[in-house]
Amino acid sequence: MRGANLGSQLPALIFREWGLRVDAVELLSGGMNSQTAAVTTPHARLIAKWVRAAGRADLIRGVHTAQVMKDRGIRAGAAALTLHGALTVPFLGGEIALLEDVPGRPLSTSTEDQSDWGATLAAVHVAQPHSHSPGFYSWLDDMSTALTS
Repeated sequence: MRGANLGSQLPALIFREWGLRVDAVELLSGGMNSQTAAVTTPHARLIAKWVRAAGRADLIRGVHTAQVMKDRGIRAGAAALTLHGALTVPFLGGEIALLEDVPGRPLSTSTEDQSDWGATLAAVHVAQPHSHSPGFYSWLDDMSTALTS
């Protein structure tokens, strides 16, 4: 999929699925296994994240994880639910989520930023739901089938 398709077709999709009027779309670089765009509405700046169909399950797990972390006080870019309560929708042969924009700046390798990384990772580990299985995301694996079906 080409970024131009994403940018030109997002306003109609976002209005239809989320009920939001789009004022502007800015294609972004640097999406992790995805294409991303900043979407400006009259009330918020959001991030649209599109993945190939093969990445659907990972996108759904990621947006669910972001919501769990948000519910526990970690800024994580949780998904805006569609009008029908879905986390994602099929779009242009893949899957798309509309995420809250997390303000700030990209972290660097500076000593100060490394300290912030460490503090945030520690907070995430404390915030994660507990599971009887080993591994950081085992709590999410337990829910994997329900999230992606």
